[in-house]
Order: sequence, then structure tokens, then C-alpha cells
Amino acid sequence: MEPISSLRIALVSPLISKNATGLSSYIAALVPRLCDAGHQVTVIASDCGYRGAEAGELVAIDPRAELKLFTVCGPLDRRLYRCPELKHWMQQSVQQFDVVDVQVIWSCIAVDAARACVAAGVPFVLTPHGMMTRWDWSKQMTLKRIFFATQLGPVWRRAHAIRYLSQGELDSSVVMPPGRYTIIPNAMELPSSLNCPATARFARERLGLSDDAQLVLFLGRVTPQKGVIELLQAFERIAVACPRSILAIAGPLDGEYGEQVRQRAASMAYGDRVRVLGPVFGGVKSDLFAAASVFVTLSKNEGLSIAALEALSFGVPAVLTRASNLPEVELGGGGVITGGDPAVAANALIGLLRNPSRLEQMRGKARRIVERNFSWQAVMPKLSQLYFEVAATRAAAAARSN
Repeated sequence: MEPISSLRIALVSPLISKNATGLSSYIAALVPRLCDAGHQVTVIASDCGYRGAEAGELVAIDPRAELKLFTVCGPLDRRLYRCPELKHWMQQSVQQFDVVDVQVIWSCIAVDAARACVAAGVPFVLTPHGMMTRWDWSKQMTLKRIFFATQLGPVWRRAHAIRYLSQGELDSSVVMPPGRYTIIPNAMELPSSLNCPATARFARERLGLSDDAQLVLFLGRVTPQKGVIELLQAFERIAVACPRSILAIAGPLDGEYGEQVRQRAASMAYGDRVRVLGPVFGGVKSDLFAAASVFVTLSKNEGLSIAALEALSFGVPAVLTRASNLPEVELGGGGVITGGDPAVAANALIGLLRNPSRLEQMRGKARRIVERNFSWQAVMPKLSQLYFEVAATRAAAAARSN
């Protein structure tokens, strides 16, 4: 028998809205790499946005892939990410795929897709994206226990592989993988070159920053998980110790918490040096990375932060918590791992901002961390191997039955 050189791969995601930030960005970046490798790719998703809201603008999916986008009707179905039409289509069509990769787990769409795979004997991978961790379970724990016991648990135990994004995500998992698991991180496209002074100067002009401003950048969804209020508390100390520092908070504002961040930033001491920017894309985001002195997130839970990897790829040193699951940042000399306490985080940032030569040395090291560990060249062979090995279980099962 000729060895299989390409696969028919389905990526199932409850949403591909730009406002979903990390997950949608990951899907959009993965698809062209799979197509480049010769695979036939289908993206299966709903028209929901974050927490069931309107999707708004969707991420661009490579036209070589097929996009099956299903409409979710009714507020309850949208909140649960439940789509009868998608469920029916999966039941009727899942046989056409060699392997299905189900992204995130707390959704009816994920469960229905996995059930369709089980019923049809199609191998599938579950990629939780940090959603099986203790911190994530602590949110609505009773409901998640019920959902796991009645819905998710049976397909979790039937998955052909569980893919974690980091060792930290695996270590903090509430439910351990029942069988095969693997650790394959997110990947990041490297910008063509490190930011040169001219590029940084131009970016600062576009952002209205002085040449000597020290830009502390947070980028991501503004939620309690990301510790943004703690970052504001830390900046009250930073602003005193580092008079040229400016804090930029970029990303979608999450409901009441987002409004609290906006109000606190406006009313706090040195609030005139805090910029709450909302979602940023394209050239504006690139300008922020080009102008940034340091990237920071005080995250309480991650699978693996896309925003942190993106900052590192631009050569921006990073200050992260241990829960960000990127120990490579400190080991590789591209940043500092700190605690989530505002005073501790402030001291780490002040130490860097007061030492520009150290920050400059970290820039090249930050980029090399991504080159070695998180570039598509480093990650894609591992992901392809996973898909081929999982897909092979179907042929093996068929051979045994014969």
C-alpha cells in the first residue's frame, strides 16, 4: 500500500471571530500551513462571537480551504455554542475526513463534533487551549462538573489524542488525559526582520509617542484572566519610578470588567499616561510592537499565549507570570517571569525600564526563542506527525476488523 502523503483534515471551532483573539488567530494561521503541506482542509465553525455575541468581522481563512460556517439561532443556543445544523452536517459528512481536530472544549459544538466522530469511527484530537486547567474550572465550577459528567466526559475519554500547548497546561489539568496525549505549542510567523530604529521611530510618530517614551504594552482580551486591573495597580508604581513610561492596553474589552478597566485607567493617578485602545489589528498592532519597550501580561491562566509569542517574534522582551506557561522566556534571556502581585510585577518592570542596555540585549534573544521553539518551521512537523499517526488508527482498526 502506498504511504499516505496528504490528509483530509477538519478543524472544528465554535467561532472564528476576530474578537475571539487567540483562538481565531491560531486557526487563521494554521490553515495555510496545512494547505502548503498538501492537506485538504475544512474549517467548521459557527457565526457566534465571544460569549455568543454577534461575530462581527471574521478572520480571513485561506481560500484553498473550505469554510463551513453555520448560523446559530436564539440567545441560549448562542451562549452554549449549540448549533443543530452543524451537528446534523457533522453526522452526515464526518466520514469524508481522515482526522478531526476539535478546538476548545466547553461548547456543545465541540461535544457534537466529537460524538459524530465516535459514531462514524473517525479519529479525532481534542485541543483544549487551556480550558481543562484548574483556573478555568474555577469559573462556573458546578456547571462545568455537570457538563463534563453528562456531555464532555464521554468524548474526552474516546479522543484519539489530547493536545496540550505547554507542559504547564498539562500539569494544571483537572482531568488527566485518558490515553494518548502530546505537547505541541502554538506557532508564530516571524516578521521579516527585527525592528530597526527607523521603523520604531515611525511607529512612535504614528502613535503620538515621544522618542524617549518607554512603552509598556499589554495586548489581549481585557478579562480577569489576564490580570489587567493588577497591571494598572502595578503601573501606579511604575509611573513614579519611570517618568517616561506609558502603558498601552490593547484588545477587546470584556463586559463589566472591561468597563472597570476603562474607568480605573481614567481616574487613577498618572491616568494620562495610560491608553486603553480597544481591539487593534494589522498595521496598528505592528506599530505597537515596533514601538514597545516591553510586553507584559499578568495572566492567571493560559494554554500558551499567542500575544506573548507575537511580541517575542518582534523582538520585544516580555514580563510574564508563571501561569503564562512560557518558562523559555526567562531561560532564553528574552524576558522575566514574575508573580501576579502588582508590587512584584511593578518591581520586575521597573528593573527593566531602568536598564535600557539590558532590554536591548533581550531583543535578539526574544526573537531567537520563537525561532527555536515556536516558529512554524519548528512546530509544523510535530503537528503533521500527530495528524498522520492519529489518522492511521482508522486504517489499523479497519484491518483488525477484517
